[in-house]
Amino acid sequence: MSLKSHAGAAALYAALTVVMTWPLASRLDLMEAGDSSYFAWAMAWTTHALMTDPLSLPHANTLHPLRYTLFLDEPIVATSVLSLPLRLLTSDPILLLNLVRLLTFFLTALGVRALALSLGLSPLAAFAVGAMFSFSSNRVSSPAHLSVLGTQFLPLYFLFLHRWARSGSARAAALAGLFFGLSAWACGYQALLAAAILPIPILILIENRAFLRTAPVGLFVALCLLLPLRWLHQQALEPLRYERTVDETVFFSAPLEGLFSTSAANRVWGPLTENLRSIVEADLFQGLTVLALCSLALGTVRRIDPSVRRVILSYLALAVCAVLVALGPEVRLFGSTLFPGPFAWLREFEVFRMIRVPARASVFLALGLSMLAGFGLDRVRHEAWKAALIGLALLEATVAPLNVVAAERCLRASDPTPPVYQWLAAQPGTDAVIELPILANDGLFPRPRFDDSVYLLRSTTHWKPLVNGYAGTEPAPYRDARDVMRDFPSEASIALLRSMKVRYVLVHLRGFGPNRRQAIEERLPGFAAQIRLSARFHDDLALEVVTE
Repeated sequence: MSLKSHAGAAALYAALTVVMTWPLASRLDLMEAGDSSYFAWAMAWTTHALMTDPLSLPHANTLHPLRYTLFLDEPIVATSVLSLPLRLLTSDPILLLNLVRLLTFFLTALGVRALALSLGLSPLAAFAVGAMFSFSSNRVSSPAHLSVLGTQFLPLYFLFLHRWARSGSARAAALAGLFFGLSAWACGYQALLAAAILPIPILILIENRAFLRTAPVGLFVALCLLLPLRWLHQQALEPLRYERTVDETVFFSAPLEGLFSTSAANRVWGPLTENLRSIVEADLFQGLTVLALCSLALGTVRRIDPSVRRVILSYLALAVCAVLVALGPEVRLFGSTLFPGPFAWLREFEVFRMIRVPARASVFLALGLSMLAGFGLDRVRHEAWKAALIGLALLEATVAPLNVVAAERCLRASDPTPPVYQWLAAQPGTDAVIELPILANDGLFPRPRFDDSVYLLRSTTHWKPLVNGYAGTEPAPYRDARDVMRDFPSEASIALLRSMKVRYVLVHLRGFGPNRRQAIEERLPGFAAQIRLSARFHDDLALEVVTE
């Protein structure tokens, strides 16, 4: 294909990225507390560590004094690297995260289009596949989760997987392994779920017997990336003896009715599937147009070239296996358990017990159905009908306006850095810091500007070790510290601060209720010998723990 054709597709994908994620492009300076702020901090820490001290990368400045804290949640290292060129334009973590969000949609669409072209789809059908996958409803409905959006390496893995299956090429096997590993470093779920979903689709694809000779090459390259990632997660989690419970995994699995529901924000199907909806990320419906095109592809599968038939059947297997995994340990229908799901057997293996949200297998379901829909689109003879079907598929996936920020939880890039953080950044050394209040990690955000995720975001101004933390895994020692610090200042709270070698305590009085605030101000003078006021900026106190 010509360079002009590729450039045209890229321009259209750029326009679709703006339209399908509107109004994100017009609100690049806005972000909300919670997952968005966490991922903004995680990306900022990753690039900061890579540019200053790569060996410090695992030991993020959160949940002091624990180590390997970056790997208590999903790493987004491979996606964070995308922000490095953007740092020439801005260093603001809010702007960078929003730009990278948009970039993941654009790059994913381009990658899936390249995959579709390599499988012989027409340029229009290949463009449609890229759009249908990248802007599928369940992806666009998760703007806060940069890990979920980080699918830009996944289509490249499939592209070289196909080449290896056809030719048995060692080079293709190595590149497939490379992009599989990079996908894992962008979103750990992609590797774990792929290990459960892909064996059958891969077996269907294999055409060349040389695969027995070259498969170890791809496996070796993949393991070079996967084993360090696995080791880092173990270092972070094993000291905490943390494991996902079956009940938690069941809760975040898709029920059967989730196969026919979308997020509430979907403009076409959201209101119509309200009674089928359970939780975020468990809504797997891709739209009637996509399903109709898939049916068209499968209906003609007997009359096509055997090599194309093999590809179509492999993507059908991909979609079916993805559904089976997404259903989780128990197959449920409207709250009632019908029978154990295949994922219950997978949980017999320790590595799969760390999967919290089996419903995220929807990424493989969306890819399988999008590819099948592309083959179905090429069965349509009239170009006008093809264009209309593409438009209908995108319309059914539309989430507009995208809920990129909740107004009451909004942070703005242009807001000046609070003076207390400027003061803290000016203090020499790398002494540990704790910020109060520490609010419950319950997802309710009663006072969002005093959420731990916002404290993490603010720490990008000073990078000192921070006791506060926000992650999918909340360590028991941190929960205990939160309970003790509710009575600050007290003998027990100050003793805890000393045991953790904390030097600075930032107290945000506006984050407390009036009675608690008054109590803190009245009690602080009584502890002057143990903790002293170093600076005050309106309602923000910077206290220093006096060493014994």
